[in-house]
Amino acid sequence: MSEPQRLADAAKSEWELNFDTVGDPHQEIAGQCKERGWLELFVNEQTSFIISTDERLSHPKGYFQPGVLGIDINKRILYRWRSVPTRANIGGASERPTASYIYKKLTESLEQTASNLDALLDSEPELDSKSRPLPVFVALLMANGWFIRPVPFLLN
Repeated sequence: MSEPQRLADAAKSEWELNFDTVGDPHQEIAGQCKERGWLELFVNEQTSFIISTDERLSHPKGYFQPGVLGIDINKRILYRWRSVPTRANIGGASERPTASYIYKKLTESLEQTASNLDALLDSEPELDSKSRPLPVFVALLMANGWFIRPVPFLLN
């Protein structure tokens, strides 16, 4: 995540995850993935909207949109997807591949033991939900800010 480690730790605790989470506000992991040609995440560099609403947040290089990268021990890419921010997905705030879909794709790639080809970027995954219309989302942000200003939804 593009948040500081303390927020990654808070997310792990709050969501009761049984795996490690990594805060990467300087985007070193994303940078390595891009350098190696594995996956390039979209980065939103305009952070004043988010930072001005919560002093805990720190995005020195902007915040990146989510992505999924599965690689095997031989560095063969088994699966890759990245969120492309659009109005339809509320700037990247919605529409994620389902866990079962990703698991299925990873399993299919692992079963192709004779192949050494990397998986292509998945541009049409099975999504967890359809996006809300942008005006509805903006109204929700305004409601979260007591109709004074838009306030993003944050992990408390």
